[in-house]
Amino acid sequence: MQAFAFGSGAPGPASRWERYLPRYVRSNKLPNYTTINLISYYWITPGVRIYLNVDNLFDATYYDRAFQNRYATPGAPRTIMGGVAARF
Repeated sequence: MQAFAFGSGAPGPASRWERYLPRYVRSNKLPNYTTINLISYYWITPGVRIYLNVDNLFDATYYDRAFQNRYATPGAPRTIMGGVAARF
């Protein structure tokens, strides 16, 4: 078993329109975005590992969704999660 692991991802949609309207009525195209996410973990024992995940590493500002040309929901800011996971 590998004791340490590290990974990354760059999710981001190619093209998005406001939701909940028929396609022929949609007028607002949301800007494209990409965020960088990191994951790492270390196995302390064969059944216990510690982990650290960082989503939106560079704290990019983006809009996750829009609703009927009235408002846009901002995406999640930088999020850091850590913990201990155990398998029984």
